[in-house]
Amino acid sequence: MAGKASAHRVLKKAAGRSLLGTACPGVCRFVDRPCARGRPGSTWGPTHDRAQARVGRRITVNAVAPGYVEDTGFFGDALSGTQRAAKLAEAMNGRAGTPDDVANTIGWLAAPASCHVTAQIVQVNGGAERGR
Repeated sequence: MAGKASAHRVLKKAAGRSLLGTACPGVCRFVDRPCARGRPGSTWGPTHDRAQARVGRRITVNAVAPGYVEDTGFFGDALSGTQRAAKLAEAMNGRAGTPDDVANTIGWLAAPASCHVTAQIVQVNGGAERGR
């Protein structure tokens, strides 16, 4: 854990954060169909482009791509019991995500501790989809 002086230096240097959220990150499958929002990988380009545009301004740009998160209404009644079980089986940790899983990741990306993380899509999916 960083000391008070170290934390102060990090806070002083940090200039800003830009966080993109995705409901369907372009790297996932939505109920056995391609993502409804554009071509595969549609989040990768904008995240990188926005980060590149902020070079030298000390602003990080990252995206959060949640996987299957229960109790949000995103999937509605679209998943059958079999499809839900398949989503759970895809996750390496064997469970659905929670809104807190996503919120905690966003909180970390917005915090000074992540000041050297930029142009990334952080997948919060229990390992169901792996990064490139």
